[in-house]
Amino acid sequence: MGHSKRDQHGIAGVIFTIVTFFMLLEMAAAKPRVESGQDLYNACQQAVRDFEAGKTPQNSVAIYHCNHFLSGLFRSHQVMTRNRLTAKQHSNEDTDRVQCLKVPQAASFKQLAQKVVNQAEWEPALLDEPATELAFSAFDALNPC
Repeated sequence: MGHSKRDQHGIAGVIFTIVTFFMLLEMAAAKPRVESGQDLYNACQQAVRDFEAGKTPQNSVAIYHCNHFLSGLFRSHQVMTRNRLTAKQHSNEDTDRVQCLKVPQAASFKQLAQKVVNQAEWEPALLDEPATELAFSAFDALNPC
């Protein structure tokens, strides 16, 4: 005796929900947040290796996290410079500055990731600090801004 279409759709829905749940659990475990300098260093170090292996943000968790953190940081600082209440206070008007961070305009994400890795290896104390401290140090933050 066969199952009705309604029963088949119900079973398929349950299976889909279970599979989706386990996929989300796996993704959550594979995509930790970047919070510390160590987190950023690990993500960017692996991102450099993955870039060299021909991977992209779509198939590399490390590239995704390193790029996502850095682009979010740069974008938030860029937005702050355009708000009259949070605009930068320094007089440096170089075209390659984003807020208080010196970011080369023509750099690839691999080069930006490598800059973070180099800074962390040069100044390992930053690994115990928040990820923003490592990024600010890697991109020559002006202080005060």
